[in-house]
Amino acid sequence: MTGFGKNEITAAIEADPKLQERMIRMIMDPELGEMVDACDSSPEMRLVAKTLSTSIELQKHVAALVGITRSEDVALRRLDAAEEQIIDATRKVKHATLETWAQNQVDRVEARVKAERTKGLHKDQKKSSIS
Repeated sequence: MTGFGKNEITAAIEADPKLQERMIRMIMDPELGEMVDACDSSPEMRLVAKTLSTSIELQKHVAALVGITRSEDVALRRLDAAEEQIIDATRKVKHATLETWAQNQVDRVEARVKAERTKGLHKDQKKSSIS
């Protein structure tokens, strides 16, 4: 789940003509079906998709990084400009990745503590004898 509802996504697309154009180009891209199939068939890509689905920030930064490879921006036609953008996008991906990792660590600790509390409750209860 991306965290956005269908209505929010639709409103965002309707409000941004450039986004509409990009969506249309993406849908019309003949390579898209092959890329989706490749992602679905690879365990690594399924793990990437699952991880990305838990962090909207990480999704945005990874998409921006990957988007550089297909950019038609005139400013990115020079190697040094493209390299600068890639370095900046990589930093953002790193930051979002570390935030996601930290949140996963917190979630694991909370789950472990909760499990121990639940387990402790069962240990403390004594069986009552039927006389």
